Amino acid sequence: MAELKFEITKNIGILSEGDKGWSKELNLISWNDREPKYDIREWSPDHDKMGKGVTLSQEEIVALRDMLNLLKINLTEINNKRVVLADVLYTNTDETFYVLNGLSKYFENYKANSMHTCIELLRKDNWGLCGKVQRHDYSPVDMLVKDGEYIAIWEQ
Repeated sequence: MAELKFEITKNIGILSEGDKGWSKELNLISWNDREPKYDIREWSPDHDKMGKGVTLSQEEIVALRDMLNLLKINLTEINNKRVVLADVLYTNTDETFYVLNGLSKYFENYKANSMHTCIELLRKDNWGLCGKVQRHDYSPVDMLVKDGEYIAIWEQ
């Protein structure tokens, strides 16, 4: 059996991540030195192993986009959840982080229908996950940092 040769020429985005580090991704991939095509499949963290997937030409990806646009999917209505971003205050006096009430000043910049999509938007803008912080109801939520500013993110 001939060896399968591939090169990921462009990582477009991560659709989901599994518990064991594998991620379902949309990439442009050149298979056996051919013209790159759009590809959706699961990849191991180091991209040396792959799962079954689907490869789409330019015309097929455009047709898929058009079909998805016709669905007018509103994820907020499907799962009745919304992503919330809140500013986090760090106090030097007691070295504690506090989640502030109300939406973050950054909320409009990173509006998304899913937690995953919102975190991807934040990461692309150099926000980094830095730990957990407790909300006023003591529930732990993810905290991100960029240039000394902190925000918390959760679904409700």
